[in-house]
Amino acid sequence: MSKTHYYNYIALPILNGLTPTTESCTMKVLEEVGELMQLIGKGQGKSGEELTCAGGKIDWAIRAIMEAIDTAQSAITMAHTMCEEHNIDLSEMMDIHSMKLAKKGYLVRK
Repeated sequence: MSKTHYYNYIALPILNGLTPTTESCTMKVLEEVGELMQLIGKGQGKSGEELTCAGGKIDWAIRAIMEAIDTAQSAITMAHTMCEEHNIDLSEMMDIHSMKLAKKGYLVRK
């Protein structure tokens, strides 16, 4: 990746097989975050349990990554739903988000 490339793109589908609401999306985001937190806690031994995945840490990492993707999908679905409801340009919101990250020092533009 070049030093001038600031984005890592992951294409997530716009879910067209359901009619989400802001409330249903919020509940789904919270559900997915909870599942991710539980899995991460188990993987770090925070719950006092040992990993029971057949493949150990690799299987655990794969499951955690899939939960993170589920969480991202739910959050993006919520953003799309709200943008459609309120006629807001999502790409403009992404520009504002990038500026916020740069201002906080999380995104350094060279």
